[in-house]
Amino acid sequence: MLRLLTTLHKELLLLRRDWVGLLVLFVMPAVLVIVITLVQDNAMQALGQSATEIVLVNEDGAAVGNHIESALEAAEGIKVVKTVRGRPADRSSVVAAVTRGDFQVGLIIPSGLTPAVRAGAHRWALAALSAPAGPDEREETRLELHFDPTVLGAVRSAVESRLELLAFKIEMAEKMAALSEMLPSGMDPTGREALDAMAPGPVRIS
Repeated sequence: MLRLLTTLHKELLLLRRDWVGLLVLFVMPAVLVIVITLVQDNAMQALGQSATEIVLVNEDGAAVGNHIESALEAAEGIKVVKTVRGRPADRSSVVAAVTRGDFQVGLIIPSGLTPAVRAGAHRWALAALSAPAGPDEREETRLELHFDPTVLGAVRSAVESRLELLAFKIEMAEKMAALSEMLPSGMDPTGREALDAMAPGPVRIS
């Protein structure tokens, strides 16, 4: 026992004189913990587990645009912002803010999106019923996404996939609504119930 105490006393004296050894024993583990924490935080952001800020402009202001806006606001991992430097966001301020790096993502819902989506749904319903749909006069009306150049590819892919899924759900809902409107009011109740069951539920982003 005495030999153990003597050896321990000797080692403590050596450590007292060896500041480099003390740094290795106590400071380096603390630094390692901090570095690992930062790396894990970056990884969580890349996987979308940390809130992604999206500055949003809804130029549509109608059903489809409002559905997209409300779904984004209710989505986990997404924080919707509608102002840039204290002022309501518009197209030019969104592009400038994302380019500066103030926000990770900018989303512009273009004007006329709702009538464009509903016109497409109407043509689809006519085609489904084998009725003449008339000339295709579609206009390219799409959501505009702008990314901060420093955003990681994983974040970019996560945002794009969520918006694509949301757009698909809205498009399907509009198609089913258009088809339902064209069906005769005296349709067999069983058939109409089956059609209603095919319609998507509330538009959300999981």
